Amino acid sequence: MRYLSLFLLVVSSFALSGDGADSEIRYELDLSINYSKYVMSPKDIEWSNKLVNRLGYEGDVLHFVLTDIVLVEANKKLSGKIYQSVENPGRYYVLTGDIGIDTKLGIIGNAGAGGYSMYSPKSKKFIVCFNCGYGIPVVRHSTIYKGPIYWYGSNHIRQTLR
Repeated sequence: MRYLSLFLLVVSSFALSGDGADSEIRYELDLSINYSKYVMSPKDIEWSNKLVNRLGYEGDVLHFVLTDIVLVEANKKLSGKIYQSVENPGRYYVLTGDIGIDTKLGIIGNAGAGGYSMYSPKSKKFIVCFNCGYGIPVVRHSTIYKGPIYWYGSNHIRQTLR
């Protein structure tokens, strides 16, 4: 019995809960191609400022604007899924899978795990993000840079952005 307990203790020490945000769906995109992005209007900025005031948020705010970058999900091309940060153009948000990408730092992770709070008006042309950390890292991915990249993740879409 003593050896069984020791064996279970040793085996369980190798299992790390929640240390990766991977799944079985392969995603691809190419950040080296030319793309267009939405430009926030004064009305959009006013909407964002009212949201910050209404929720009493006092930290840094990032705004992500919709791009026309194509996301490939399991060989299927999707549009309207990738946003780029206005304040930090090296940061991207992928709606499908709730993924944050930072090309400057070479980071890709599941945005929801780091406490992201994200809100968008009905148009879905921009996202207001509070507490934009980096979340749980995606383990299976290519090098993260301003070029073609891939990763494995899920197709979960954050409830507040549906």
